[in-house]
Amino acid sequence: MRIPLFKSWHTTDWICKAIGGAFLALAFYGIAEFPVFKLLMLGLGVAYAFLLIVFPLSWLLVVPLVAVGVDLTQSSGRFVVNEWDFVLWLTIGIGYLRGTLVFPQFHNQRFVLGLVMLLVLLLAWSGKFWLLFEFIAEPVWHNPYYQDVYGAKLAKTAVWAIFLLPLVLWAMQQREAFPRWLLTGMLSASIVLLITLLWERGVLNTLVEHGIGYAFINSLLDASSSYRTTGIFSEMHTGGEVIDGVIILLLPFCLWGLVQASHVFKLFSAAALLGLLYITFAGFTRTTYIAVFVSIFLFVILHLYQRRIGSISIMKTWFSPVLLFTLLCVLALKLTGSIGGLIIGGTLLGAALVIRIPQLNPISRILLLAFGMGFAIYQLIINHFSHQWISVSPLSVGLLGITALLLPVALVQMASRLKPVKWGQLVLVFVLLGPSLILLRQMAGGYQIGSRIETVQADLQTRFDHWQNVLDSSKKGPLTVLWGNGVGSFPRNYLLHNPDSLSHTGSFDIRQKEGAGALLLGGSADMSVGQRVSLSSETPLRVTATLYNPEQARVGVYLCQRNVIFASNTERRCTGTFFDKPDAQDISRFELTLHADEIGPSGLPLHWPLFFHIKNYTEGSVVEVQALQLWQDNIPLLNNSDFKFGSDHWYFYNDFSHLPWHIKNTYLHWFYELGILGSILYAFMFAVVFIKSHRSLPSVFPAIVAGTCGFAMIGVFGTPLDSARVSLLFYLLSFSIMATKNKQDTKNAV
Repeated sequence: MRIPLFKSWHTTDWICKAIGGAFLALAFYGIAEFPVFKLLMLGLGVAYAFLLIVFPLSWLLVVPLVAVGVDLTQSSGRFVVNEWDFVLWLTIGIGYLRGTLVFPQFHNQRFVLGLVMLLVLLLAWSGKFWLLFEFIAEPVWHNPYYQDVYGAKLAKTAVWAIFLLPLVLWAMQQREAFPRWLLTGMLSASIVLLITLLWERGVLNTLVEHGIGYAFINSLLDASSSYRTTGIFSEMHTGGEVIDGVIILLLPFCLWGLVQASHVFKLFSAAALLGLLYITFAGFTRTTYIAVFVSIFLFVILHLYQRRIGSISIMKTWFSPVLLFTLLCVLALKLTGSIGGLIIGGTLLGAALVIRIPQLNPISRILLLAFGMGFAIYQLIINHFSHQWISVSPLSVGLLGITALLLPVALVQMASRLKPVKWGQLVLVFVLLGPSLILLRQMAGGYQIGSRIETVQADLQTRFDHWQNVLDSSKKGPLTVLWGNGVGSFPRNYLLHNPDSLSHTGSFDIRQKEGAGALLLGGSADMSVGQRVSLSSETPLRVTATLYNPEQARVGVYLCQRNVIFASNTERRCTGTFFDKPDAQDISRFELTLHADEIGPSGLPLHWPLFFHIKNYTEGSVVEVQALQLWQDNIPLLNNSDFKFGSDHWYFYNDFSHLPWHIKNTYLHWFYELGILGSILYAFMFAVVFIKSHRSLPSVFPAIVAGTCGFAMIGVFGTPLDSARVSLLFYLLSFSIMATKNKQDTKNAV
């Protein structure tokens, strides 16, 4: 281990151990004070620490899995510091104690590393990073979006990434093990994200109840249900692009895995890539569609160019077959639905196999090809006229005739071009081709994406108006232009400039009062404050509450199946009722009854968890909730029912009013928070990532360009860096590439 800034190795070693010990102590202290799953987390924390001691690279597997598969905030209410930080602190702590560190060489990378440090220092100072430590063991008492600590939450991951950077640089020196651990972690995270999405969409429940059949396929390819998928990311309780950012950051690893030497990683990567394509399809987010397509396109072009497959002469030989094949796929999908993708893909596979078999004489080969093409045309005709969702017209019949003429020409040309391709690569092509065509058809033909496309112009105007409101909410003056408003300042500034927005978003606050607390709930049809609960039976539920409601607002309580946020056409499974309006102006006590059997089958692991919510529907009013409890069989189900511990166990949701919480443009976000200086630093960072990856990691360069450009496109209409999980992956990957020494590559590593 070498740090040029220190002359004494002994001093350096002790400093590293002190840093490691401090992070380890912070992690276990935070876990010990966590409001949920305390003993389980302590046990898992100790087990993870031992795992890191035995397998120092295991964090490359664990951290991505935790990023997409573990989120306890909706149960704990800990929005600022939570289990995500504890995992990172344990990783840093053990790494620094073990000494598995390589520090960047400052003497020959002064500009790059100075750029990194300047950006991190600017984020930490502007976001008041030090406020974070007040909330390691303490709950949040007020809406965190309006507090200074929200800036610390946004800035913290850049700081954690700096501490993790020496661990990454040490790992990269393990030339064979590093790519295997890294790819396994990222690809596994993609599969876990797919599983959580299948659970969220109810596909897993359908599979368990009905098996693999029509109901399962229909549920899997449903393109008409609610479009807003969130995974289990609690940070999407106010909307945002968390899942979109995760998709784009995982995508380069799936693409990179496809070109590895190991066939196991090729198939693993293909499965993970199909999973990400499905997640993209199920999200119905227009910008993510474009970003994923552009990322894959850039990766293919750059990879072919690097392998010199992309020379002009060879590209010309592929142009006509690919163009004809693409046209054929479009026509087949249009005329026969998803089955057309299977017909075209299966026929192409058969044609490629027939052409590759050397034992066949020319006559046999022609007969087999003719039989296969004829059968494919027959299937297209049958499916076109029998498909219940496709209308037959003279135009469609004409297009069907064109398809029948085009099919043998396009497929024979394409199969001939595939003849020199290796068997393993050929199998991989078809593993990806069939499902991709089906997903493409579902995306293009589903109700949700159709409705989303119809509203493009109106949504653009809404977004432009929002960006103008963002600029109007900014402080004025040359210092603000230079330094920005401060990290995390937008929600508060937006509220101060647009106080009427509370009528849409609602409001909440939790204040200490006479040894306990009180929830102040502002009126809105959108905001709700709730807590996860579990029921032991379907016996009736009793709600008791102590309210101060001088304005006689309409207040309701509900028990619902909820993942994170509801979409506009979500089929909600709820039971609820309203409190009677108080007769007097003083504190009133209420008791209501809810019927759990009205919700239907509920609870983990197959169904969404149950949440108990309270809402104030009267705009402009404020209701003070001093106590709120849900009972079943005289057993209390809610924790912290008197709000004595602030927002612990409670979490708020805005299902539709998302703009007041997010700027919805990453570049405007950077300028708003950090001014011209911060925007320039980020621009330099992107440029250095491109240059360093091209010089130091040429075999990974196509994947890095694909991921960076995809993330840049997501940033046009979103701010995924509002998420601590997305931003940690973003900063750590960017800093690692920037700090990489020249000529350090991982070509054919696995």
